[in-house]
Amino acid sequence: MSGEDLASLLSKMEGADVRNRRVRNAAHKDANHDELASYWCSLGGTWEHTYQIAGALDGIAGFCGVDVRVEIKNLDAERGKAQAGRLTQAEQDTIQAWRGRTPAVWTCHADVERTRAELLGVAKALASARAPRYHWDAP
Repeated sequence: MSGEDLASLLSKMEGADVRNRRVRNAAHKDANHDELASYWCSLGGTWEHTYQIAGALDGIAGFCGVDVRVEIKNLDAERGKAQAGRLTQAEQDTIQAWRGRTPAVWTCHADVERTRAELLGVAKALASARAPRYHWDAP
């Protein structure tokens, strides 16, 4: 199937908007990528690298049954340059077009911890909405 045929097929699918979507080329990891992904895992989360997939962000972080896409930025990557730590236009477009949970942007351990707290809150809310409360549960 040619790229044009695939684009035509996807555009016919409900909600597909391939004409206006900019796709970036597969990128290299930021220098702090492995550090932040490892830190996430040390906090009990799971991590799947996706930075090598064109059009994807850097990874998917999972915790307590809840996932979030993540873009990792290195604030020290280009010291003195205006673009250090900023999202590229393609990354901004990807985040804007995403119809699921808003992707997180990590630059430091505090960002990772904030994402963990957010996902834990979502997981608790989902669990309380799904599970019936029994008389032996604490109020």
